Amino acid sequence: MKKSLFALAALGAFAGTAQAQSSVTIYGNLDATEAYISSPANKSVAATHAANTTSLWGLTGSEDMGGGLKTGFDLKSEINLGTGQTGSTTSGVTPGATTAYTAGGNANLFTRGANVFISSASMGEVKVGRMDDIEWAMSGRYSTSNSNSFGSNQGHAQIGNLNSTGLGTCATLAAAPTTYQGLCGIAGLTTQNYAYMGTADAFMTGVQYKTPSFAGFTVTAQTGLGANSALEGYNVGQQQGVSIGYQGMGGALNADLALSKRFDDAGQLGMTLTSLGVKYKATNSITLTGLYTTTSVVGQSYQAPTAATSTAVYNPGVHGNDMWSVGVNYQATPAADVSLAYTNVADNSTLGSANSVAMLGLTARYAFSKRTSVYGGVGQANNSGAFFMSPIYGGATQNATIAQNSYNGGQAAATNGVGANITAAMFGLRHTF
Repeated sequence: MKKSLFALAALGAFAGTAQAQSSVTIYGNLDATEAYISSPANKSVAATHAANTTSLWGLTGSEDMGGGLKTGFDLKSEINLGTGQTGSTTSGVTPGATTAYTAGGNANLFTRGANVFISSASMGEVKVGRMDDIEWAMSGRYSTSNSNSFGSNQGHAQIGNLNSTGLGTCATLAAAPTTYQGLCGIAGLTTQNYAYMGTADAFMTGVQYKTPSFAGFTVTAQTGLGANSALEGYNVGQQQGVSIGYQGMGGALNADLALSKRFDDAGQLGMTLTSLGVKYKATNSITLTGLYTTTSVVGQSYQAPTAATSTAVYNPGVHGNDMWSVGVNYQATPAADVSLAYTNVADNSTLGSANSVAMLGLTARYAFSKRTSVYGGVGQANNSGAFFMSPIYGGATQNATIAQNSYNGGQAAATNGVGANITAAMFGLRHTF
């Protein structure tokens, strides 16, 4: 993270603001991945987005006001190295219509963070604006593979992305002549702007308070303020969350318990996520990590009218999923490490449900310097019942209901991966600044 007011001058629109701060940092993470996926119906090689870590850049600044008080800001934007686009993109179908909209067509620049804060060592920190959802951020800190793929991050991402894994009873939106993924309404209100897709619910707009540390314990609470546009495709509904964290044994032991509640635009509770994460540094070389998450989704799925029918189809249901993942990381040298992770996701909506997936993954990294590294990973997801989850994170799931998928080479998905084993591998280059 290089602090430089001269670099900010190149950004033009931010230069005036930046110069008013006592310190400003430009930071970023650039990560390019090539992935191979093999299922009984298809084999493909494609460049992927966020398969290892999410590419992004940001501006952050702070000002020391004296007396232990500090204020600051954070602006964070995602970058897709495959397309050069910035911001998160989401596509969908407006309920009752047969044409698609693309929320990514909006100028969604700082979708991953746009907030200001004030903090005190004795009083804690208050943050206002767009920020990480508490539970989502906590789960990322307990990655069992040290990568978005092949471990808990992929399992956690899919438990809420109902249509991308076949979990629960969520239907697929069909709008002639193309089929679109996702768009599940919740809590009796069907709306395209609560569409369990991608990381739409990984961020919220509201207020957050974090306490100082007391005997190793900290408490964080946040409440969202909701969205004001039905077609933005992000910052949807209202979210509330709370977490309790602990750090002890000289930093060797970390544990977090987090709860997040997500509401639709009518204010009705639609989804609850609860996660428990534990990380223990057993030796200087070995770190053990575990994450458990359970979800409960209450609502209905929605299928838009097609050319063959003039009425929408609603499928009410209560469903959810349980995920647990364990991993071990071995730091072989100061520059090289390897992780082995096992992850299990199961449908908890029906007693004895056959819908589940077991995933085993091996990842490794080698750092050429403090900023540049190469990495690779291999893994397999053994799907049962209606599940079809891939080991690769970021949309690379083999989806039986999607006509085309950029992660399977654009070929017809047909019955890719449903209830079958999906094998995957990836390699890539990462640079931070």
